[in-house]
Amino acid sequence: MSPKALYIRFLPLFKDMHQLRSVLHISKNHSLVLQCDSGKPAKEKALVFNKENKKIGIISEIFGPVQNPYITVTPVKSADIEKLVGTEVYVK
Repeated sequence: MSPKALYIRFLPLFKDMHQLRSVLHISKNHSLVLQCDSGKPAKEKALVFNKENKKIGIISEIFGPVQNPYITVTPVKSADIEKLVGTEVYVK
C-alpha cells in the first residue's frame, strides 16, 4: 500500500487528533514522559492514543518550559508501556 493510500485510510482516525512527540522514557512511578510542541498545546486529563488509535493513557501533568513543555501520561492497565518508548502518540 502506498504512503498516500495509508494516509487517506487513516485520515478519519486522526482528523480530530494531533500528534505529540514520541515517548522519551518511563518514570519511576510508571508514567510515560514526553515533550510537546508549543504550537499544539495539550490539556490535562486529555486522552492519549497510539498510531493504531488505541487508548494508552490520560495526560496527568504538564510541566517545564512554555515553549516545549513536558507531559506525563498515566497509562491504562492494558498498555504495554515498555513498547511505547520511542513511539509517536496522539491526543484528542
